[in-house]
Amino acid sequence: MASLAVVTAPTVEPVTVIEAKTHLRVTSTAEDTLIAGRIKAARRWIERYCRRGLMTQTLRLRMDEFPDDGDAVIRLPWGTAASVTSITYVDGVGTTQTLASDRYQTDLDSVPARIAPAYGYCWPVTRCQFAAVTVTYVVGAATADDDVKAALLMVLADLYENREASIIGASYIANPAVQSLLAAHRCDVLGAELDEAD
Repeated sequence: MASLAVVTAPTVEPVTVIEAKTHLRVTSTAEDTLIAGRIKAARRWIERYCRRGLMTQTLRLRMDEFPDDGDAVIRLPWGTAASVTSITYVDGVGTTQTLASDRYQTDLDSVPARIAPAYGYCWPVTRCQFAAVTVTYVVGAATADDDVKAALLMVLADLYENREASIIGASYIANPAVQSLLAAHRCDVLGAELDEAD
């Protein structure tokens, strides 16, 4: 069993409020706070759809144990990774240990990113308990690609214009451009469920 949580949320969004207002054709400052919130909601929607972190953020993957030797690879959910901050585990006597970085190898460019024991090593034995293994890692980038920004602005416009849970008396067709723009960014590996703590 595994769980995934945001430890440090992105400090910047893929588009600014000014860029969003230009797309929405809004000139007043009265709804700047609302638009900023909708930008964050649109980014989270795209991240869930793509199963990938867009902007730089720190995630925490918790597992009950290390993978067995038959497939000793830890696959990190949420796309490629920028870095692995730490791997900790609860040993057989209940003490939390930090695994030395020379004891494991990483492939951060693969989708999903992967971690395996370094050559000649195996994963350590853990105590039999929930969340005995914790991997903290960074995903996302400082800036977003133009196609992601375009898709986000489309999603944002929908959230901004349609403020009710249902649309009454109007035909509604999803814009296929959003999925087309995001197709190259979609990670097909679902991995653990993300708990958005921010």
